[in-house]
Amino acid sequence: MLKKIIKIKNFGCFKDFKANDKLKEFKKYNLLWGLNGTGKTTLSNLFRCLNEGCIPEDIDKNSFKENFDILLEDNQHITNFENNSFFNRIKIFNRDFVDKNLTLDNQSAKTNTITYTIGETSKDIKNRISELNFELTSFYEEVNGKKELIVENNYNNINKELDDLYKDVADKIRLDLQIKNAPEYNIRHFKKDYQKLFNSKVLITEEYKNESVNKYIQPIKNKLEVINFKIITNEQILEIKDILSNKIKRADIKEELVQWLEKGLDYKTGDTCPFCKKPLYSFEERYNEIQNIIKKDDSYIEYEKNIKRIFDEINSLYISIKHVYFSLRLDDFSCNIDQSDIEDYKYMYENYKKYIEDVIKSLQLKINNPDKTYCLDDNKIIIDYIKSREKINQLIIEHNFNVDNIIDIKNKAKNNVIAYYVQQEKESIEYYKKRLENYFEQVNNVKDKIIDIKNEISNLNAELKNQKIPIKELEKYLYIVFGHKKFSLEYDEISNSYNIYRETGEMAKNLSEGEKTVISFAYFLATLKSYNFNMKKAIIVIDDPVSSLDQQYLFNLINLLYEKFKDKDSFEQIFILTHNFYFFKKIRNILLYKKDFFELFQINKKDTSYIDNADEYLRKYTSEYVHIIKYLKNVLNMPENEIKEIPIGNSIRKILEIFLAFRIPSKKNITQRYDVITSRFTEEERCRYMYLNDIANASSHTEESEDIDSLEEFKLFVTKNEIEQLFNFIKLIDKEHYDEVMKI
Repeated sequence: MLKKIIKIKNFGCFKDFKANDKLKEFKKYNLLWGLNGTGKTTLSNLFRCLNEGCIPEDIDKNSFKENFDILLEDNQHITNFENNSFFNRIKIFNRDFVDKNLTLDNQSAKTNTITYTIGETSKDIKNRISELNFELTSFYEEVNGKKELIVENNYNNINKELDDLYKDVADKIRLDLQIKNAPEYNIRHFKKDYQKLFNSKVLITEEYKNESVNKYIQPIKNKLEVINFKIITNEQILEIKDILSNKIKRADIKEELVQWLEKGLDYKTGDTCPFCKKPLYSFEERYNEIQNIIKKDDSYIEYEKNIKRIFDEINSLYISIKHVYFSLRLDDFSCNIDQSDIEDYKYMYENYKKYIEDVIKSLQLKINNPDKTYCLDDNKIIIDYIKSREKINQLIIEHNFNVDNIIDIKNKAKNNVIAYYVQQEKESIEYYKKRLENYFEQVNNVKDKIIDIKNEISNLNAELKNQKIPIKELEKYLYIVFGHKKFSLEYDEISNSYNIYRETGEMAKNLSEGEKTVISFAYFLATLKSYNFNMKKAIIVIDDPVSSLDQQYLFNLINLLYEKFKDKDSFEQIFILTHNFYFFKKIRNILLYKKDFFELFQINKKDTSYIDNADEYLRKYTSEYVHIIKYLKNVLNMPENEIKEIPIGNSIRKILEIFLAFRIPSKKNITQRYDVITSRFTEEERCRYMYLNDIANASSHTEESEDIDSLEEFKLFVTKNEIEQLFNFIKLIDKEHYDEVMKI
């Protein structure tokens, strides 16, 4: 049993409540009074959290914290919801219970039948079934008139996009390699090559790819002859230079004579000899004559032998290249070669041939004039030619190697081209493959989920059929409250819902709020007999079960409550919370005889809601009018800062309504009554009571005073000015009544 709530902090409107020393302890029966907005619903939520062992998901955890202290009868304390001793022991009836336990069936609302779901568990099961069915439909989409799995379609679409990418790449490769027939290279080939080349570490640039393309598409060519004719050697050049640079002289002949003989050789046939004055005979005769005069020695003979030899060697070399024509073209090569390489070789070859010609001419001159010296150009031309020939020969060798290995080269070139596109499209392909993996996993998960959902729906439907409530028990409670058989119930096996019929036999298509409250309360009482609920250890919380009920039904409901809970041994503790003074008064009078088992409290609100002992007016008076007058007078005596957030708007409205009802009983509603009273007011007086005028006009939509509590106008913050306006209004209309009111 709960003994006392010591404190509640930051739990809804209970911002910082601490029980004072005078606050009485709870007893077996506890009746709590509180105006709307003071915290009755918040207190019932506290009981709900104790029952569920946590703060439920539908309660804002930012506004409701686990910060409380509840004293138990064994002087133990509860300071948190988890594992508290009241877990699953508290039954609560409030507005939430009505909303959760009596609802128009969502499925039958689409048909001509009107069925209701009674019981939160059944409602939860049906809502869960609806959620599951909705979840099932969310997995499918309509394609060409057929329902297909969305995730499977997505998988197929991604797979098609990937295949399109594979095909596009295969087309590019076939185009680059000039493969005309698609069967020779298609999507199947590229998929296989992609797997083979995926881990290749060799980076293929676009330039290298283009080179590989050229290697692959070029036709198979013939092998080329390497240029291998003999080239003048460096030793030969040195020897020639030595011969040309040396003067060859005869032995034992003076230089002057040699010069004279040489000068004589300059004269032509027919010239007159400067010495004998006779005509000169032919050059050949003179030459032979001079040769006879000049005897040859061994060195001279050696000279003639060497120069003739070197002349013959070079001349032979020249003859071997004289008619050699370099006819190779760029297209003859299968390797990388520039036209400049060919042109460069041709140029160097011509220079080299010209150089050899010059060497031969120089040697010829030396032969004819051994005593003269001649210069030979530097051999750079030969060096340049050798370099050029080595380069062209290397290209020829490379070409010949390519010809010998053309199949392997073409295959490698093809692989390079494919590898280039693998590297280019790798990121996109892997992106698609990753998405495919995810969707494949999703497809399997969704299919498993669908199986699980269908199984759960099947199990829930089976469970729903076990949720039938005892209709006879429910109808008995309804009969007690309404005083006659106003409703009968029938269970619909197809929809697992209830048909509710009125006494006329018609379906109850439109239940009023009061009727819903009574049916829900009857169901609440029926649930107390549940086989899995121990009523003897139960704490019962009933929060305003009388909303929208007329006096007759309210009276019958009170009697039902009395019959249900008169045996104090059938439950552990009960809390009844209300703002309806008639209901409060009747329950109070019924419980008065229980004395030691009964206690009265009231819930008030300043800047925080708090629980207090009931004042003398709640304990003694039978008139709500007197109690509210006293309440408003107490507010007038408070400091202005203490009445902040006190919900006094409805109290002002109730006093005005009761006062006018006694003054002008002939009129139908508060607006008409207010208009009769104020018809003789001056304009200034009308303006003086503007707040009361607003209340009267806002209230004109209803004749039931309880419904007006939902109007937001009367929940707004009001001050002492509005209370004084009410009392001044009463004083102006009925001075004698005002004087009596002030005595309370």
